[in-house]
Amino acid sequence: GDGFADFSFNQGAEKRMKAKIMEDIPRILHGNPITFKNFYDQHANHTPAHKRHIKEYTKELLQMNELSIVGKDGEQRRLDVKDTDIIQIPPQFNFKF
Repeated sequence: GDGFADFSFNQGAEKRMKAKIMEDIPRILHGNPITFKNFYDQHANHTPAHKRHIKEYTKELLQMNELSIVGKDGEQRRLDVKDTDIIQIPPQFNFKF
């Protein structure tokens, strides 16, 4: 063999990794806003995901309203995630009846 067989990334493994990371990101961020770069630097070595995976999953969580992303000038991000952006759990709204 070529020595890389153990590192093949089949679709099942990728789906499990994605599900785990998408579950972990909000849990890790809970109450702890952080720049994307710092988040990635602190947590990347705990996962086989590449930076592009983490950005992709972060954008999906944003679209699901599980995260909010604020640019360095306070603008709300909807599409792109930059290293300097703050990722956080959106504030929860309390409705009283």
